[in-house]
Parts: sequence; C-alpha cells; structure tokens
Amino acid sequence: MKPFLKIGDEADLDEINALYNHYILNSVATFDLTPHSLADRRHWFEQFENDSPHQLWVLREPKQLLGFACSQPFRAKAGYEDTVETSIYLAPS
Repeated sequence: MKPFLKIGDEADLDEINALYNHYILNSVATFDLTPHSLADRRHWFEQFENDSPHQLWVLREPKQLLGFACSQPFRAKAGYEDTVETSIYLAPS
C-alpha cells in the first residue's frame, strides 16, 4: 500500500512524540533539550483545529508514521495573530 496523507489525530500522538523526541536527542533541528512526555504531546495536540490555520497532518503507511507537518501560532502577541510557524519532521529512515 502506498503512503497516505491524513489529518493527524490522537491515535498518532505516540508515534509523533517518538519521532519528535528522536530529533531532540539526535539533532539540532529543534531547540528543545529534553524529550517530551506523551502528556506534553496531548497538550500540544489541543491547539489544532480542522477549520483553523493551526493544522496537523501526518504521512503514514498502514503501520508506520513516515512524518508529520504542522502549523502553529507563531507568537502570542496580537500583531502575530494571523502568522503561523510551520514544522515538518520526517522519519529518519
């Protein structure tokens, strides 16, 4: 089966968290210094809404996450309310 793109949901969070933590521990792709817990990741997930500029998309094979992309609020200041920060993380393989 070919990889497919879908809106991320709570069932993807464990694999998203593992992938993100890989980059915390093995690269300089993120400015985080310590791995995130699954509880942290659930809190992060709450910001995404399908009808907003804050989106979470995942690329999957049936049994494996290949990567994820998201758009999040850039800054909490009013002047940035229409600005998003985008991130893309791909499985190292």
